[in-house]
Amino acid sequence: DNVQQEGLTMEIIKCTESDADELARIVTETLQTAYDGILPPDLMDTGAIQQRKGHLTYYYQNALRQNWTESYLINFNGQNVGCFTFGLCRDPDCDGTTAEILSMHIIKGYRHKGLGSQSLDFIENELKRQGYNRALIWVLRNNVNPINFYIKNGFEPDGTCRSVVLGKNLLEQSYAKTLKLLVF
Repeated sequence: DNVQQEGLTMEIIKCTESDADELARIVTETLQTAYDGILPPDLMDTGAIQQRKGHLTYYYQNALRQNWTESYLINFNGQNVGCFTFGLCRDPDCDGTTAEILSMHIIKGYRHKGLGSQSLDFIENELKRQGYNRALIWVLRNNVNPINFYIKNGFEPDGTCRSVVLGKNLLEQSYAKTLKLLVF
């Protein structure tokens, strides 16, 4: 899928197992800026980041090989600057009509250029095409920028919170959006 604006080109590229290392590179690079001040410093040091990159590469290789999820690269003017992953909602309270956006990452210098909103439009259209009628994403409660982004794009808190341990106990809030099917 290509999106062009003002001479700039954004391309969304479906990933295969061979893209696992690139996905892990983008995720670890964005985690360093997105979670700075949220996660403990020992989880943000170079050694911890490199270890996480190895774990993520392994995860993406398996997820893509076994079709657990779908992952895409966001390519902007020939450079991979972001990625996202979605699939069937993992929450036991969800039925088969709810999808989960497991992650969306855009490298810091490329944020606030419309890439996230265009990617979210792509995700929503793909989820509708696949028959989902609801999308869900979990966001750390004190991660203000993504919360504002998802609310701006029509997601609402659904009242569900869960505890996650990322070097310390943190709370995640679930945001959901009903996907309106287009009728012709």
